[in-house]
Amino acid sequence: MVTNFPKKFLSLVGVSIILYGIWWYVYLDSSTAFVLNRPSILHVPVSVATTLQSMLNTTTKRTTASIPATTPNSFDVFHEMQDFIASIPRRPEAKVFANISNILSHQWKHNEARSKYFKLKFETETNMSTSQHIMLTQENTPLDSLIETVISSSTVKTTKAIFDMLPKTSLLSSTPYETCSVVGSGGILAGSKCGQLIDSMDFVFRFNLAPTNGYEQDVGNRTNLTTMNPSIHRGEFGNLKTSEQVTNFTRILSGQKGFVWTPAFGFKGYYKDSLKAIQKANGSNPNLTFILEGTKHFKASQIFWKQYGMKKMPSTGFYIVNCALSLCKNVHIFGFWPLKKTLDGRIAPYHYYNEVVGKAHDFSTELKWILTMHHYGLLKLHVGNCTDG
Repeated sequence: MVTNFPKKFLSLVGVSIILYGIWWYVYLDSSTAFVLNRPSILHVPVSVATTLQSMLNTTTKRTTASIPATTPNSFDVFHEMQDFIASIPRRPEAKVFANISNILSHQWKHNEARSKYFKLKFETETNMSTSQHIMLTQENTPLDSLIETVISSSTVKTTKAIFDMLPKTSLLSSTPYETCSVVGSGGILAGSKCGQLIDSMDFVFRFNLAPTNGYEQDVGNRTNLTTMNPSIHRGEFGNLKTSEQVTNFTRILSGQKGFVWTPAFGFKGYYKDSLKAIQKANGSNPNLTFILEGTKHFKASQIFWKQYGMKKMPSTGFYIVNCALSLCKNVHIFGFWPLKKTLDGRIAPYHYYNEVVGKAHDFSTELKWILTMHHYGLLKLHVGNCTDG
């Protein structure tokens, strides 16, 4: 009996470790599910499982002759895209340009099945509809609920003042737009003559109140949604402390139209300044509607892309590309070019309208993902003169 004690003891320890491991796995999955606002492994809706399984059994044509003709398993697509990304060199510049030129030289064709799969995968994993959660609404942010900030783990209570600023429901259509332009502010747009093509799309996204007046030939002048980072009113306009700063700020807004999407709750310390800026701007331009970033949706997007190598927080530009892939059937990308030169050797300023440089994000990885999405037919990246060919 004594001699059997160590064996019994070790057996009990082994069983305990296994049970603890199972508990820990479920706990971690439940925690991730809470952050992503999705069901855990213990609860997968039958409808979602059925839809995903049907996509598993669907074969789709690739966009170029260099890619295999069929997709035996749709779940392999993202891992396959990661392998493709690994083939794009970071340095030296000559190899990067040669590789990009090769990717863009193939005749592009939209892959509808892949596009639908991306939307299904993203919205299933996050358990969020992009059209409903890209902005805060009274429906998804009730009075007295807590708004999660993006950068930190802080929260802000939805006071009546904040609640009254929110639309009752999302202002974006739940029906996908047929065509969309996502217009970055890259200097590669200078001289591109892409304005007419950009404006021909059903919905046009822009960033940080980028000006169009005087640049119409290259960037167009239609805008349905533009972003407004707090750095604009906090930095460029001195946090609107003087009447002159307020006047200059509203003057910039006078040239804008559509929705102004504002990441007011990026940092807890910024939201009061952002809400103040919106209050001062309201009424200055009847063509504008201010909307506030859906922070849960942005954070879910960050977690989603982290599993595919996006170590830094996605830029607003990449996030909006992500949203456009869910909101639109056909997505065209312009002005996304972090490199200092164009493919034909011209100098490419950071912005087409100024020389301000951003450094907080991993633009190289984002460009590689956009190139890969172009290669697989999810979106079309425009980097040259839009009137050529």
